[in-house]
Amino acid sequence: MSNTVHTLEWQGKNGVVRLEASYQAMLQEKTNNLDGDICYTGKLEIIERASLTAYFNDKRLDDSWNPVFWKVMESSVPGVYQIRDVPKIGIQAEMLEKVRQFLEDTIAQGTPVSVQAFRLDHKLKQTMYDLASYQNTLKEIKAQKDLPTRQEARRRMKAYNDLYNEGGEGYVPRIYSAEEREYAVDQIAVCQEKIKDLTAQKQQLLFDHATEYCIYQIKENEAYHGIRFFSSADQEKMGVTLHLGDYDMVYRGNMTEISGTDKLDAIFAKCNQDIPAGYMGHSLSVSDVIVLKNGIAVTAFSVEPTGFQEKPNLETELFQNAQRAFCQHQRNQGITR
Repeated sequence: MSNTVHTLEWQGKNGVVRLEASYQAMLQEKTNNLDGDICYTGKLEIIERASLTAYFNDKRLDDSWNPVFWKVMESSVPGVYQIRDVPKIGIQAEMLEKVRQFLEDTIAQGTPVSVQAFRLDHKLKQTMYDLASYQNTLKEIKAQKDLPTRQEARRRMKAYNDLYNEGGEGYVPRIYSAEEREYAVDQIAVCQEKIKDLTAQKQQLLFDHATEYCIYQIKENEAYHGIRFFSSADQEKMGVTLHLGDYDMVYRGNMTEISGTDKLDAIFAKCNQDIPAGYMGHSLSVSDVIVLKNGIAVTAFSVEPTGFQEKPNLETELFQNAQRAFCQHQRNQGITR
């Protein structure tokens, strides 16, 4: 558990109220217990350790270890609020926002960037899965001969069931309706916007909190002649998809080397005008990749003629590599829950 214990104290109507809270979130490798044998999965999960204790006139009244329930809500007494999992402490309206902020700050300060990025990654994966599902539904709808109303679609499916299954239970072909098509189209737009927003959040997180950066350049092998120094758009036209194995990492630097608010531009300038010691590649050029990292959190951008472009495919591979390395390190250190 985090050694930091946050305290909030105030004078209530009949005495002094004090809250003490600590919170720590961390990434740890998932394990399966198979009849006493611990099997490592190579995948990560978030482990939370939390404690919230309420005191009244220094007397311990209530405890909570689940931050999910650290929510301030109305109590049964008008004008008085309570924390959902610590109901014995009444909170007057004038302390409402301070208590809420106290709980939010405690959780925020105990959540490292790697955990924040991991959560964003999880949301991105789920949203991408939802997007693919709605897109597949739309393909099936487009392949359908006609598009009846919902009422008509239900009538047809019932008629099929009554005819071939004698009203019982059995196979009935799926008939999509116009309403379902409209819903799928709307949800595709919602998912695309959500993916855009989550990606921007993750990128900003790394822009603000990256601890190191890495430079990747396409290998110099003859096989890459005609690909190196070409933009992503040109590579796409050639039908080329590059993976992590197609690159060499030519430099790893600390973000303390980089000044200015625009990190990517600053890194580009440094690797062209003030090349650091230990840099093993050519000056930063089109088709090279800049990677920002904080723990296992990672985001990747290719250098393009007009700026920088996100490389989600490469980012995914880098994240998986970082996750495997993290898991191996934990096993080597004998770290368990």
